[in-house]
Amino acid sequence: MKTWQITETHGWTIDALRQQEKQSKHTWQYKQVASIRMVMEGYKGIEVAACLGLNRKSVSEYVRLFSEGGLDQLLSRNFTSHKPTYLSLEEQDE
Repeated sequence: MKTWQITETHGWTIDALRQQEKQSKHTWQYKQVASIRMVMEGYKGIEVAACLGLNRKSVSEYVRLFSEGGLDQLLSRNFTSHKPTYLSLEEQDE
């Protein structure tokens, strides 16, 4: 089983991530930060996923996001919907 590697820590240490976990206001934030910390500690992706109740592909995506842009990119929630909006722009302004 492949062990994922954090290619860029952006200055975050394991202890700093543990503190960030404690400050998380939402469960999803906690799980994302904890998954990065656990990968940095050497856990395999499947172990992290099982421990946190996540899909291993989610853990892989978290590692990719963190490696690319650090904690800011990891915790940004950009939901994109390809479905057209129900209301027109004028109705939305109203």
